[in-house]
Amino acid sequence: VTDLAIGYEEVDNTTHVTIENINMPFVALVGFLIKVSLATILVGVFTAFILYLFIIPVMSGLLSSLL
Repeated sequence: VTDLAIGYEEVDNTTHVTIENINMPFVALVGFLIKVSLATILVGVFTAFILYLFIIPVMSGLLSSLL
Protein backbone atom coordinates (compact mmCIF):
# COMPACT_ATOMS: atom_id res chain seq x y z
CA VAL A 1 0.00 0.00 0.00
CA THR A 2 2.53 2.56 1.21
CA ASP A 3 6.02 2.49 2.66
CA LEU A 4 4.47 2.43 6.15
CA ALA A 5 2.79 -0.88 5.37
CA ILE A 6 6.10 -2.78 5.01
CA GLY A 7 6.11 -5.64 7.48
CA TYR A 8 2.32 -5.87 7.64
CA GLU A 9 0.22 -8.24 5.58
CA GLU A 10 -2.62 -7.01 3.41
CA VAL A 11 -5.09 -8.89 5.63
CA ASP A 12 -3.77 -6.97 8.66
CA ASN A 13 -5.01 -3.68 7.21
CA THR A 14 -7.20 -2.73 10.20
CA THR A 15 -4.30 -2.79 12.66
CA HIS A 16 -2.25 -0.79 10.15
CA VAL A 17 -4.96 1.88 10.10
CA THR A 18 -5.10 2.04 13.91
CA ILE A 19 -1.31 2.20 14.18
CA GLU A 20 -1.26 5.00 11.62
CA ASN A 21 -4.02 6.85 13.47
CA ILE A 22 -2.05 6.57 16.71
CA ASN A 23 1.26 7.61 15.18
CA MET A 24 0.17 10.64 13.17
CA PRO A 25 -1.18 12.73 16.10
CA PHE A 26 1.92 11.73 18.06
CA VAL A 27 4.19 13.16 15.35
CA ALA A 28 2.03 16.28 15.16
CA LEU A 29 2.16 16.58 18.96
CA VAL A 30 5.95 16.30 18.97
CA GLY A 31 6.19 18.99 16.30
CA PHE A 32 3.80 21.19 18.26
CA LEU A 33 5.83 20.70 21.46
CA ILE A 34 9.04 21.62 19.62
CA LYS A 35 7.40 24.80 18.29
CA VAL A 36 6.06 25.70 21.74
CA SER A 37 9.43 25.10 23.40
CA LEU A 38 11.21 27.24 20.80
CA ALA A 39 8.68 30.02 21.30
CA THR A 40 9.09 29.72 25.08
CA ILE A 41 12.88 29.98 24.77
CA LEU A 42 12.52 33.09 22.60
CA VAL A 43 10.07 34.66 25.05
CA GLY A 44 12.45 33.89 27.93
CA VAL A 45 15.40 35.47 26.15
CA PHE A 46 13.32 38.52 25.24
CA THR A 47 12.07 38.88 28.82
CA ALA A 48 15.58 38.58 30.20
CA PHE A 49 16.73 41.25 27.74
CA ILE A 50 13.93 43.62 28.79
CA LEU A 51 14.72 42.99 32.46
CA TYR A 52 18.40 43.60 31.86
CA LEU A 53 17.85 46.84 29.93
CA PHE A 54 15.06 48.55 31.83
CA ILE A 55 13.83 47.05 35.06
CA ILE A 56 17.12 46.18 36.78
CA PRO A 57 18.69 49.67 36.27
CA VAL A 58 15.47 51.36 37.43
CA MET A 59 15.20 49.17 40.51
CA SER A 60 18.88 49.57 41.38
CA GLY A 61 18.49 53.34 40.98
CA LEU A 62 15.51 53.31 43.32
CA LEU A 63 17.35 51.20 45.86
CA SER A 64 20.43 53.40 45.77
CA SER A 65 18.30 56.53 46.14
CA LEU A 66 16.48 55.02 49.11
CA LEU A 67 19.75 54.05 50.75
